[in-house]
Amino acid sequence: MNFESELTEFLAETNRLISKVEENMLTSLKTHPVSLAEAHAIEAVGKDKEGRSITELANDLDIALPSVTAAIWKLAKRGFVEKLKDENDKRVVKVKLTKLGERVNMVHRLIHERMVDEIIDAFTEEERALIFKMLQRINNFFRDKLEENR
Repeated sequence: MNFESELTEFLAETNRLISKVEENMLTSLKTHPVSLAEAHAIEAVGKDKEGRSITELANDLDIALPSVTAAIWKLAKRGFVEKLKDENDKRVVKVKLTKLGERVNMVHRLIHERMVDEIIDAFTEEERALIFKMLQRINNFFRDKLEENR
């Protein structure tokens, strides 16, 4: 197998494994288990304490408006978010986290921090710097590709 094929498989597997580990941690929460998609929607809502519109969330999550609307409806039903009319434009619905949503968002952040802490503990300072530099270049590559296609 050549380098390109191995790298392709490696990146795909790494992405799948990260998502699976995160999903397992989130769905095993004792009080309020959530899926990875729900956690990411909660995270997106939590970026603005004053609330975010469905359009802002769709753009941030890069998913269609109807999908965001359905996800927010489910999260509201479970008590993670609340929907409010925008004070300046009553046609716009703003979504913000409830106290429960804030707690889940905090746990999600802690899960990320724990995963990163466990990863970096396995490397020396020099290895960490090299890994960071390489991942930064990979990240920039994918960001540039996304920009090219917009």
